[in-house]
Amino acid sequence: MTPKDAAANIKEKLLNAGFPDAAFEAEQLTCGVLKLSAASMHLSEEKLSGGQIEALENAISKRLSHQPLQYILGEWEFYGLPFSVGEGVLIPRPDTETLVDAALQFIGDREGLKIADLCAGSGCVGIAVEKHTESCSVFSYEKYPAAFRYLKANIKRNNSKANPVLRDIEDGPLSDERFDLLVSNPPYIKAEVMRSLQPEVQFEPDTALSGGTDGLHFYREILKKWLSALNVGGAVAFEIGYDQADEVTALMKAAGLQNIQGICDLSGTQRVIIGTFLPQSNGSKAAALENSIKSS
Repeated sequence: MTPKDAAANIKEKLLNAGFPDAAFEAEQLTCGVLKLSAASMHLSEEKLSGGQIEALENAISKRLSHQPLQYILGEWEFYGLPFSVGEGVLIPRPDTETLVDAALQFIGDREGLKIADLCAGSGCVGIAVEKHTESCSVFSYEKYPAAFRYLKANIKRNNSKANPVLRDIEDGPLSDERFDLLVSNPPYIKAEVMRSLQPEVQFEPDTALSGGTDGLHFYREILKKWLSALNVGGAVAFEIGYDQADEVTALMKAAGLQNIQGICDLSGTQRVIIGTFLPQSNGSKAAALENSIKSS
């Protein structure tokens, strides 16, 4: 059996099991397990060893049980960079690249900005931003040790200067911390929706997905506790769920953010909301923050 034969066999098994992207996944699994490029996989006439066949069978068995392809491969690309992923960390998704685009657009050609990536997970957002800026400092905050290990590994893997911080963002920033940009892809799935997620997503940590009863818990917490650390003229950029634009915009307005804009992903779905922190009286700021964090 050649690598190409193995890919064909895997494709057939995936098709028979109803996987819609069987050809793509078969190629990814074959290349990933055998450590081959796509070209080498198609051209190689070398027969697979018993160990290689066993490894491929193990991989397809996992995929047929709906373990995420990315977890089986142990890595995934995001914004042109490689990220290690596995149990305990959210898989980077193409939609989230819109958040990086928004951050880089806000930064522009300015140097020396300080950026906080809140709920950092694998670190994909903060690392991608840091790798595409000249002199900005990025601090990536993650609460959970399992995800934090991937965050540190991905910083090293990408030779990034991002700073990993093991800290619960609900504790807020340290008293002397100041930032020019807060970016976050927080957990935002509603509690009732969590029960109906597709099987692959259910392998990912609930803590990286669930945003509470209405999906807005972490937006409220960040706006309540982190705006005090934002420099005047700084911005907050959130990734949001496909149906959360109006609600998150309202929370940001109530918190006193201005020039609030929605940004669509490649499918035309409003995926990012960004707003700017501009001066206002202390009294109105306090009232706005209080309104923004009312529980549902």
